[in-house]
Amino acid sequence: MGSFGEKLAVAFLKKKVHKIIETNWRTRFGEIDIVCKKGGKIIFVEVRTKSGDSFCSPEESIGFFKKQKLAQTAEMYLQAKKMHHCDFGVDGIFIETKNGASEIRHLEDILES
Repeated sequence: MGSFGEKLAVAFLKKKVHKIIETNWRTRFGEIDIVCKKGGKIIFVEVRTKSGDSFCSPEESIGFFKKQKLAQTAEMYLQAKKMHHCDFGVDGIFIETKNGASEIRHLEDILES
């Protein structure tokens, strides 16, 4: 479901006028599903896709430690790309599929919650 959800998320973000920079950026410490830009801000996006019969919602699957790891990986990305000066945020795109339909929710700045 991961690549399916990420493709939906990329299309969704493009419709919201985000410029996709890259997808699936990896280090040995973590991965960022989508790196994009909107305005002057770099946005790192975590995509979670769940089927309708899952035990929890996609939002509930990102806990405190995952948020910490996302923040650290985002900072590694900025250092690796020599973009230390950039303003950035971490968003979540949460997709639930049920009976062939997909519901997409976009939460901005998930590190703040």
